[in-house]
Amino acid sequence: MLPIVTWTQRDLYAQKQGQPLIDSLIQELPNAKEDTNKVKILKSLCYTFYTVNKFDDGIKYGLQGLELATKLDWKNGLAREENNLAFNFMGKLDYAKALDYLSKAYKIDEEIGDKNFIRTVTSNIALLYLRQNDYHKALEYDLKVLKMHEEAGDKLGVANVTSNMGNVYYTLGDAAKAQEYFLKAAKSSAEIGDKKGAAVGTGNAGLVYASQGNYPKALEYYAKALKIFEETGDDANIPTFMGNIGNVYFRLGDMAKALEYYEKASKIDEETGNKRDLGYEARYTGNVYASRHDNSKALENFLRALKIDEEVGGKDEIAGVNSNIGSIYEAKSDYPKALEYYMSASKIAEQTGNKYLAATVNSQIGDVYFQQSKYPEAMEMFFKSLKANEEMGNKPGMASSTMNIGNVYFKQGDAATGTEYTLKALKIAEETGDKYTIANITGNLGSDYEKKGDHSKALEYFFKALKMQDEIGNKHDIALNSGNIGDVYNNQGNYLWP
Repeated sequence: MLPIVTWTQRDLYAQKQGQPLIDSLIQELPNAKEDTNKVKILKSLCYTFYTVNKFDDGIKYGLQGLELATKLDWKNGLAREENNLAFNFMGKLDYAKALDYLSKAYKIDEEIGDKNFIRTVTSNIALLYLRQNDYHKALEYDLKVLKMHEEAGDKLGVANVTSNMGNVYYTLGDAAKAQEYFLKAAKSSAEIGDKKGAAVGTGNAGLVYASQGNYPKALEYYAKALKIFEETGDDANIPTFMGNIGNVYFRLGDMAKALEYYEKASKIDEETGNKRDLGYEARYTGNVYASRHDNSKALENFLRALKIDEEVGGKDEIAGVNSNIGSIYEAKSDYPKALEYYMSASKIAEQTGNKYLAATVNSQIGDVYFQQSKYPEAMEMFFKSLKANEEMGNKPGMASSTMNIGNVYFKQGDAATGTEYTLKALKIAEETGDKYTIANITGNLGSDYEKKGDHSKALEYFFKALKMQDEIGNKHDIALNSGNIGDVYNNQGNYLWP
C-alpha cells in the first residue's frame, strides 16, 4: 500500500472524535444563534463527517456554514468552511471542485493576512496534487509550506509536511530521501506528543525498509505503528498497516498469514466504506492466488480491484492492477493480451513518474518478449528494469531482474554468464529473506546446472527449491520441481526415487 498521507487540520473539539463528536455538535446546533459560533459548529460538522467518510453530509453542513459566514461577512470563517468543503469533495474524488474551494480559501487568507491558515491551505493543495498523482506539483507546494512552518516554528506543521514529502520521494523512487523525511516526521511528532503522527512516520519508514527487502525491520516498524493505531482506535490507518504486514508475509512466503491480514484489513475498510484501500486488498489477495497458480481466482480479484480503482480514479492503482491482469494472461500464454495490459500500465507509470511501477512493468514486458523468443528485446527491458531498481535500492526487484538477465544469457547459449547472473540474483534475494523469490531463483539454478550436465549440482538446487516451495505451499512449483528432480534421475538412469 501507499504511505499514509497526513492532512493538516486542527479540531476545536479535540476531546471527541468521529460519531460521538457529530452527535454532540448536532445536539448543540438547534440552540445556536446565527453568529460566528454557529459557523464554527457547522465547520466542525463538515470536517468530522469527512473523517467518517460521510462526504455528502459534510458538504451539506459545510454549505450551510458557508452561507452563514457570507451573511455575517466573516472572512476568517468563510475560508475555513471552504477548506473543509474541499476535504469532502476530495473524498468524493471531485478534485476540480476541491481545488476550487482551496484556491478560494487561499485568496481570502491572503486578503486578511492570516499566515497560519495560508500554511494549512498550501499544505492541503499539495496533498490534493498528491492524490491526483501529480508528484512534482505536490513536492513544489510541500517545499513552500515546509519553509513557512520552519519560519513560524510550527513543529506539528513540520511533522505533517515532512511526512507528505517522504510520501512523494518514495513514489518517485528516492528511497533515501523518503526514509529521511519519514523519520523526521516521526521525530517531530513524538516531540510534540502527537501519537498518530509518530505512528504514521514510523509505519512509512517500515514501507521503505520493505521496498529495500529488509523484511524484519519492516515488520518491526509496521508492528509499532499498528499498535499505536489500535490503541487510539484509528480505523482509517489500521487496515492500511494490516495490508502492509500482509505484504511482508507474502514476500516471506507465508501465504496463509498474508491472507489473514488482507481479510482483516478488507473487513474494516468495508465497514468504513474506504474504497481506495478495498482496491489494494483485492489486488493483494489476487497476488496470493496468482502465486498459487489459481489464475481464475486471481483474475476475479484483479478485475474487482480494477473496477474499484477506476471508480476512485487512482492512476497508479489502475496501472498496478493492469500489470497484475497482464501477468494472468501471460500465465495463460496469451501474450498479445498480456502485452496490451502491460503497455497500458507502463504508459500510466511514465505519466505519473512512479519508478517502482515502471521497473516492475518493464520486467514484465521483458518476460513476454522472452517467452516469444525475442531475446534482444527481452534483455533490453530486463536491464532497464535492473537499472531502475538499483537506483531505488529495491533489492527484491534487483534480484528478479538479475535472474531474468541470466535466463536470457542461457537462451543465447552463454551458460557461464547465465549462471553468473543467476548466482548474483540468489545472493541478493537471500539478503532480503524473500522465500518466494529465493525458491524461484534456486529452481532456476537447478535448471542451469542440469543444462550443463552437472546432475549433482542440479539436484542440490532442485531439492532446496522444493523444500522452500513446500514451506510456502506453492503446489504448482512443488509439482514442477518434483518433475525436474525426476528428470535428473531419469537422465542418470536412476529410475527409483531415493
